[in-house]
Amino acid sequence: MSGEGKETKELQLFGLYEGQEFSVSFARSETATVADLAQEVHSHTGLQPHRQRIEYRGIVFDPPDTDKWAPLLDDLNFRSGDHFDVSKTARPLNAAETATTLKEASVTLQTFTSNLEALEEKKALVHQGYVESGNQLMALAGIRQSADLIKDKLMVLIKDLNALHLDHRNYEGQARRRDTVDSAQRQMDKCGALSVNIFHKLAQSQDLARTGKLYASDPMLAACRPRKQPKRAN
Repeated sequence: MSGEGKETKELQLFGLYEGQEFSVSFARSETATVADLAQEVHSHTGLQPHRQRIEYRGIVFDPPDTDKWAPLLDDLNFRSGDHFDVSKTARPLNAAETATTLKEASVTLQTFTSNLEALEEKKALVHQGYVESGNQLMALAGIRQSADLIKDKLMVLIKDLNALHLDHRNYEGQARRRDTVDSAQRQMDKCGALSVNIFHKLAQSQDLARTGKLYASDPMLAACRPRKQPKRAN
C-alpha cells in the first residue's frame, strides 16, 4: 500500500511491431507516462521515439510525447493486458520542405477565404434584389452549394496538414501548422453558418408551399424545382 492508502499496481502491456509481439512492464501504473512507453518501445524495437507511431484504441501518438508534460497512461485508460500497435513513421520533412508545404497551404487557405468572402457579398446583394439570373431562391441555393463545396475542401486541407510528418524539433513549423489548421477550422465554421442561414431562409420562403414531401427536407432542391404550370380550362 502507498502512503495515500492506494494499492500500487504493476502495468503490463503488449505491443506489436512488424508482426512481432513484445511486452512492456511498469512497476507503478499510476506514474507511467507516454514518454516512458516510448522509451520501452525503443528498447524493444530500436525505433527512436520521434520515429514511432503508437496506436491504442483509436488514439494515435505520432510521434509520442517525450517531455515532462507527457500524459499518464492511466489517464488514457491503459490497463494491464491491453495491446497497442507500433509502426515506423515516414521520414520527417526538413525545415525547407516544411516551410514550402506550409506556405502552399497558406496560399490555398487564403484562396478559400477570399471565395467565402465573395459568397458573403453575393448573398448580401441577393437580399438587396440583385440577381444575375433566375430568382432569389435559386441564387441563394447556388451560394449555399458553393459554401458547402468550400467547406469540403477546407476539411481536406485540414486533414492533409494534420497528416504532415514534421520534425519533432521544428517548433516553428509545428506552431505554423497549428495556426493554419486553426484558421482553416474557423473558415469551415463560417461556411457551415452561411449554409445553415441560407437553409433556414429558403425553408421560410413562401415558395416552399409549392413543394411536396420529396423536396421538403432540402429547400435547395425545392428552390430549383420547376414550377407547375396551371391547367388550362378546356
